[in-house]
Amino acid sequence: KLIQRQAFGLPDVPQNTWTTGLDRILLGVAADETDLAWLGQASPLDDVDSGDIDLGGRLAELIDRMEAVLWRLRGPQPATEWAAKLGWALDLLTDVPDSDAWQVTEARRELAAATEHAGCTALRLPDVRAMLAGRLAGRPTRANFRTGDLTVATLVPMRSVPHRVVALLGLDDEVFPRGAGVDGDDVLARDPCPGERDRRSEDRQLLLDAVMSAGDRLLVFYTGADPVSGHPRPPAVPLGELIDVITATAGGDIVQHHPLQPFDAGNFDAAQPFSHDRSALAGARAGQGDRVPDPPFLPAALSQPPTDVSLPELVSFVVHPTQAFLRQRLGIRIPDDEDEISDALRAELDGLEKWDIGERMLNARLNGVPAADFRQAEWRRGTLPPLRRGADLLTELERGVEALVVAAQPIHSGPPKTLDVDVDLGSGRRLTGTVTGIHGRALVSTSYSRLATKHRLTAWVKLLAVAATYPGPWQAVSTGRGSYNRPVWRSTLTAPPEAAALLQDLVELRDDGLTRPLPIAAGASAVYAERRHQGNSVEEALEGAERAWGGRFGDSTDRHLVYIHGPEPHLSRLLEEPGGGSEPRRFGVLARRLWTPLLGAERLGPP
Repeated sequence: KLIQRQAFGLPDVPQNTWTTGLDRILLGVAADETDLAWLGQASPLDDVDSGDIDLGGRLAELIDRMEAVLWRLRGPQPATEWAAKLGWALDLLTDVPDSDAWQVTEARRELAAATEHAGCTALRLPDVRAMLAGRLAGRPTRANFRTGDLTVATLVPMRSVPHRVVALLGLDDEVFPRGAGVDGDDVLARDPCPGERDRRSEDRQLLLDAVMSAGDRLLVFYTGADPVSGHPRPPAVPLGELIDVITATAGGDIVQHHPLQPFDAGNFDAAQPFSHDRSALAGARAGQGDRVPDPPFLPAALSQPPTDVSLPELVSFVVHPTQAFLRQRLGIRIPDDEDEISDALRAELDGLEKWDIGERMLNARLNGVPAADFRQAEWRRGTLPPLRRGADLLTELERGVEALVVAAQPIHSGPPKTLDVDVDLGSGRRLTGTVTGIHGRALVSTSYSRLATKHRLTAWVKLLAVAATYPGPWQAVSTGRGSYNRPVWRSTLTAPPEAAALLQDLVELRDDGLTRPLPIAAGASAVYAERRHQGNSVEEALEGAERAWGGRFGDSTDRHLVYIHGPEPHLSRLLEEPGGGSEPRRFGVLARRLWTPLLGAERLGPP
């Protein structure tokens, strides 16, 4: 709420508040973000399904009731007022079936008992919280001792309750006994007198009672080593004293160290076995056996029956053959490292978040939305940092977006068209799909991203599909940002006369790539093919491919390649298969097979 943000000096920042979020959800029931419309301080939330309308309404009702409760639980108030308002909050926020109605009665009884002798004393919310903390804290229930069954209980006084076996768990240092920190509101703790309660002394007494109540066996467990580093950790101080006394009187080492892992060989000593788990025993035997190298990811190529091919599947394979093999052939999806959703008001945005805003701004500007209208809509989305930081970020992004708009606006004139493609691949197979973003005789795409290999390969495959279905002078124009701070960079591809044959070759490459992982990497293969196309030697091309392979964002960090070739793979893993002709390795053969036709039809540079 904006009123709550006033205490932090942010009274004019409605973004990322519950009020704005609920307004966006409820507006999303009746509208979407297509036209960048807004109402008041909120814009509609996209993709609110009809099945979510009831859920959104109930959430709005819950937040409204919580706001009403929090508004009344403010400032110093008499204790009787606190009891009345907390009882009202119970009725407003809770509900129980008839069989559990006693819980409401018990809660009201506790509130009444807590304020019974308070009179008209004024209390603040922290005072009420501290007053109720002790009354509402969990209490140990009555343990059923002497039943012959296993009884699990907290440490309770057992001075006169004998047991055959007593097992104490978790007597770790810095955990037991409980700390004796002084509460600032406890006046008696500032100057304690003899006979007052001391939690540490009480815990030591409870330990003594448990020890003395053991008849046949006493088992005490504590963490003896750090689970990560393995460094020894001492027991709790009272337990250490107990160990010292027993060692001094009875002699011998009574402490037994157990391994951390259940498959440790120490658990299966034939003379005195600690574990009888057969699966753990199998693990222990395997751990003591000879080390064998990891088997290959795929011992032999898989069979791939010829089927029809969809255009999106072919595009996905050409852009990333390894990912397509895992997804399309094996049905395996390698999850990406997803960041946790932050509920903080961001003061800085990372690169991906800036790209997301820039991409939305570019699409809006190409669709004729004024920059001022986009600013207003983006502020209401809640994605920008507050106040001046958000305004500066939008200004920075606008400079890059406007350069792309100036370059791409002429080729984006008029509404885009859509074409269906249908190519006969022979042997009864067909390639089908839909191509969007067609202006005249050009396939046009503009992105706020840096113009990368995936944009060029996507445009190339779609261009071949359109040219093979509708012969003619077709072009594919892809515009994006360039490397080394170039504001605009463009790839212009001209459809070759043999478009159908080239498309057939890509389909055959996909057929081969769905039987086994091909030695192709998106960045390294592109650099290698470009170097060879420019007339460089094999060694010079490999040098460039190695630079594209390594680095922070190189192919070696690709999670799909890591899944197949192992962690921190080296480019040499892709150079093992021999090639033919002028290319000594199959890596080079496939790189040139994929890229040489594209490079021969491409004009790359500023518009």
